[in-house]
Amino acid sequence: MEKLIVYLAGAINGCTDEQAKDWREYVKTAYPQYSYLDPMRNDYRGRENEPGIDAEIVEGDKADIAESDIMLVNYDKPSVGTSMEVFYATSIGRPVIVVARPDTVISPWLKYHSTVIVPSFAEAFAKIAEIEKEYRESFDVFEDEVSGIVANVSALFSTVLK
Repeated sequence: MEKLIVYLAGAINGCTDEQAKDWREYVKTAYPQYSYLDPMRNDYRGRENEPGIDAEIVEGDKADIAESDIMLVNYDKPSVGTSMEVFYATSIGRPVIVVARPDTVISPWLKYHSTVIVPSFAEAFAKIAEIEKEYRESFDVFEDEVSGIVANVSALFSTVLK
């Protein structure tokens, strides 16, 4: 199994470069054992009113979320786009880990659609490691079951072809 892919969700629209990029770069550097899909690689700020850009942004982000194994949300302020991404991730079965300061007032919608809400990236990545372990164990069981099925089918064909 390859590296777990983490989608980095968080406010972009109306944010400075520092607000939108710094935490994402920190995460990618501090936790290199994972692969990342970062919507900031396609920085659309300032292009929001271009014809067709809405579909390009939304469909691109949805494709990235679908490709990811898990979503990490940096919730430092409300964001319509981030909320929509969380809803979409949950609807396609992706775990959603939210990082928010303990004093943050969080919408019931975000709480409901989050797998867990933690106060730090360290705690978020501890949870991601737990989820990764569960994925890998499930994958190993699945791989063993498939190997057994292949062996049974091979034996059956050997018997039939004799």
